[in-house]
Amino acid sequence: MEPNVGKYKPVGGIAAVRLYAPGDVGSASFGSNGCYVVFSGTADEVPLLDDRSGFEELCSGSPGPVSVRHTLTLVSDRNMAGEWLSGDFLSRALSEGFVAYIRLNDGRTLLGGYSERLGGEQPLRLVSLHSQSGAGLSDSPTLTLVLASEDAEPAATITNP
Repeated sequence: MEPNVGKYKPVGGIAAVRLYAPGDVGSASFGSNGCYVVFSGTADEVPLLDDRSGFEELCSGSPGPVSVRHTLTLVSDRNMAGEWLSGDFLSRALSEGFVAYIRLNDGRTLLGGYSERLGGEQPLRLVSLHSQSGAGLSDSPTLTLVLASEDAEPAATITNP
């Protein structure tokens, strides 16, 4: 079978991410082509550094039924992502978690931390927040935020803009 060539750009990485509270998913309908989702709240959105952020899905079937671990790694300039260091943001990331609108560089948009089967029961939660000063005089300080969740299926493709 010939692979689906040309449907998406052959590039990796994340163009933009918006993080919402799980309760901010106003509605979500799922179909064979993906999902249509409407958010009712305000998103946390931070400019990302080029070619440093990514979204990973690891499928595992041992032991028990298939599970999918979703890991969202966001890298930003510390001066633009200072809100990630606030106690309020970290507390929400640990307890409440986030549903993510993830726009990939290849043209797809994914819904992370929310699925047809589990809804918002398994949002993306804080794994780590790493601050780096940089090694050289020309290096910008960065923050790397890692969020993850466990689900029974891969992230759905969002079909609406």
